[in-house]
Amino acid sequence: MRVAFSRDNVAALDYRPPAMFMLRQGDAAETLSWLRVFAREAFPLSQFARVITDTDWDAIFSKPSDGLSTRSDKWSSVVLGEALAQGESEIGLESLPLSRANACFSAAIARANVIHDSYSVTRACAERMRFIADDPRFVKRAVSIDTLVPIWALVSANIEDTTDLRELVEVVLHAAEGIENNPSNVALARNILKSNAQLFSDSAEERVVAFQRMASEAVANTARSGKTPATTAALLAVGAFLVGRSTSHAFLLRKFPSVASTAFVWFGLVAALRGVRGWDPNWLRLAKGIERQLRTSFDIQDPPAADICWTEYNWLSQSFSGTQGVSEIARLFPKTLSIEVVPGAVCQFRLSAESRAPQEVERRPDAARESEIRQTLEQFISLSSKARALLDSLAPKSPPTQGQPSLGFDETIPSSKSKAKKGYKRLDK
Repeated sequence: MRVAFSRDNVAALDYRPPAMFMLRQGDAAETLSWLRVFAREAFPLSQFARVITDTDWDAIFSKPSDGLSTRSDKWSSVVLGEALAQGESEIGLESLPLSRANACFSAAIARANVIHDSYSVTRACAERMRFIADDPRFVKRAVSIDTLVPIWALVSANIEDTTDLRELVEVVLHAAEGIENNPSNVALARNILKSNAQLFSDSAEERVVAFQRMASEAVANTARSGKTPATTAALLAVGAFLVGRSTSHAFLLRKFPSVASTAFVWFGLVAALRGVRGWDPNWLRLAKGIERQLRTSFDIQDPPAADICWTEYNWLSQSFSGTQGVSEIARLFPKTLSIEVVPGAVCQFRLSAESRAPQEVERRPDAARESEIRQTLEQFISLSSKARALLDSLAPKSPPTQGQPSLGFDETIPSSKSKAKKGYKRLDK
């Protein structure tokens, strides 16, 4: 294992934290196993600095970039579409937190694309996230990597903003048809779009009616097939965009929950290809906030903004099953685990209920003890009430008296007048 230090801390001789740990690919598993057993306070190494293997270093930093320009604004729109797809259905644009972007596959791909500008690095990032997404420790997502790959490919092509709406629809549907395995779904989507040409009308009322009719036909076909074809999701996305000729009517997709999650990612692509001129204020505000995160500068010497790095997760996933391993890691959030998939690209994964079971088991004895104490107190109060009622029934009843009886205090306490005379002394003597 090699340890690298930052040149910026040369003057601070009393404290020089490491900047990076480089493990040999062949010895990484053995090194991490030794640390976890004999130096548990030093595991994971990501709590100190970035962890990377020599193989990843050569593959990522030793090769020149592809030299392709990247539009971070288009990537931010795709990330926003996925954030809407992966989140709860009742959350709208006006209340969607920007932190949702940290848990999107597209955000990690966008960061890898912006930082490294390399097809091989971006592909490695996608393959690693596909491996992580299949881990039963994490919650299954509504949108898979395979659904997002054609969208990422189209955004990476750096297509200029599309001004013609018919051309925009054609580009999106063509991308969806490229991954559609059933030719009948392709033909059906084309026929539905052709029969609802009012979507391109200048009348807003006609566009709304056409979208409702088109969506009903498309969703009915999805119900018969049992799954959402890519062409159907793309068709609904372009239809919702055409209704307002912008992102203002994205909420229409929520009326069809069976296809909404897939349709939202395609809606993000439609907005990205259209450009900022097709963004309503809410979409613009969130997209620019996400873009700010995507454009954050990256330095290999900076500490990672994740719980663990890919090398450590890869070893954990192959060495442990269930909650073991993951539950011991100090995490930024108790219900999630953030992983640096490739240097600079972090994705957040939500832990399943089974992965959080140890924490819940620790709280169960306290809850049982509180319930037992509560029952004991209730029994004590009940017995006390019964005892009081029994004593009241056994006590003799005294006859009522007229007037207020004397307590005898008048005979034992002298009057204040006699006491004052007895203790009086004349001062003139």
